[in-house]
Order: sequence, then structure tokens, then C-alpha cells
Amino acid sequence: LLDLVNISIPRYMGAMIIAMLWRQLSDLCSHKTLPIAQMSFIGNLVLSVFLGIVFMNMHLWELLRLNLMQLLTLSLQVFLIFMVLPFVLFRLLGRSYDASVITAGFCGFAIGTMSCSVAGMMSLSGRYLPSTRAYVLVPLAGALIADPVNSFFLNLALNLI
Repeated sequence: LLDLVNISIPRYMGAMIIAMLWRQLSDLCSHKTLPIAQMSFIGNLVLSVFLGIVFMNMHLWELLRLNLMQLLTLSLQVFLIFMVLPFVLFRLLGRSYDASVITAGFCGFAIGTMSCSVAGMMSLSGRYLPSTRAYVLVPLAGALIADPVNSFFLNLALNLI
């Protein structure tokens, strides 16, 4: 169906949409509750393994070979993340605990991926309290808004080349 309109989406988006529908339908139609504690344990385990593999495969010494413009861009990105998120986003969200967890999530997303975002929120929530608002808003904004928009613009740019 997506080939007919020449749109490509990341492969995990289909699984994520099916999982959302399955969760919503099971809450509406079933009298049984889902095993949230077991699902959370498995999710934490898989996220930890994934982040371990990612960080073990990072070749930080290759950053030394980057040219000056890439180093300048990377430095500017890190500077903007640490200036905008705590001083602008945190205050716009209301300076609450939920705002701090959401800000930590967006920091992880701005640094790299959604898994970094979830890891940042989990570390903050694990130390203090869980924030249901953050665990709903950040993945929705990151996965359902940012990824399709990025996919659209990347597809558009690749088609122009």
C-alpha cells in the first residue's frame, strides 16, 4: 500500500502500531489484565542488552578523524541540547517532576535514539518516581511524530537525488 504512494516508513513502525492496537483492544475487550510487571521486566532487559551492544560497537576513536566542520556541528548540537532543554523546555512544561522526566526523555532523543530517551527516563524514574505522563508523551512524540516526519523528508531528499 505504501509503495503505491511512494512512502517509506521505518520497519519497526508497523510492529509499534500493531502493538498499540493490540494493547488498546485487549484493554477494551478482555476481562484479563496484561502482565505489566513481566512486560516491564522483559522490556528493561531487552533495552539494557540493546544499549550494551550499541555502546560496545561505538568506535569513539573515529571521532578524532572527523573534520573540523563535523566536530563544530557536534559541539553545537550538544551545546544547544544542554541549553535549550533545561532552560526552555523544562520551564515551558511547567517545572514539575513530569517536566523533568520529559526533559530527560527529550535529551536522550536529541542525543541519538528513542532507546536513549527511554533509558534516560527509566534512570530518573527508577531513582525517584515513575511518570506516566512522560512515558506516554515522549515515545508518542518521538516515534509517531518525529520518525514519520524524518522518514518523509529523507525519502523526499533521496528521490530528488
